[in-house]
Amino acid sequence: MWRSSRPCQRRKAGLVCVPMPAAIDPDRILDAALAVWREEGFRAATTRKVAARAGVGEMTLFRRYGDKGKLMAAVMAREAERFAPEAMTPTEDVAADLRAIVAGYAELLDRLGSVVFDFLLHAPTDPALAAVRPVPLAAVGRAAQVIAAHQAAGRLQGSDPMAAVLALLGPSLAGALVGRAQPGAIPPFDPVDMVDRFLDGWKTQAR
Repeated sequence: MWRSSRPCQRRKAGLVCVPMPAAIDPDRILDAALAVWREEGFRAATTRKVAARAGVGEMTLFRRYGDKGKLMAAVMAREAERFAPEAMTPTEDVAADLRAIVAGYAELLDRLGSVVFDFLLHAPTDPALAAVRPVPLAAVGRAAQVIAAHQAAGRLQGSDPMAAVLALLGPSLAGALVGRAQPGAIPPFDPVDMVDRFLDGWKTQAR
């Protein structure tokens, strides 16, 4: 005998089967939020637009994330997890580790596109971005931990890992900013060359 997988309730009119709500893929929501943010900017990226893009009810977003800021923080957190994951466990090869970080950061900037620049523009003044602000810093902090490990092993100079990682990644961000304002003005960065230049200033004599 065939049985419906839908829950059924007995009512006066007979047996009524109610369809179960389909499971919602969180990535579908985050993909939609990222797309709307990229296309329209944070301030214009309403939860209503995100819900429509994801094909879910707006109330679903509120139940899952609370508000737009927390939703976008979840977007950034997911993307930050994709930032050079293979490079976040330091090896004995400092140059290889740093090249993986630089290449991963360049890929992240390319993937997120206008979202990064929109965030940098509005983060200092928009209260709605308060939940998002810690996420990029945490991602950079993971890279700083790799540098700290190499400093502790005597492969790199310095006592401030965050200053070192900013020196390492700063050219990529500056190049992306200039390239966005004037496409083609700066050739793509070579991770090998960038790391070699960085190590010229930060390597220890023992290396």
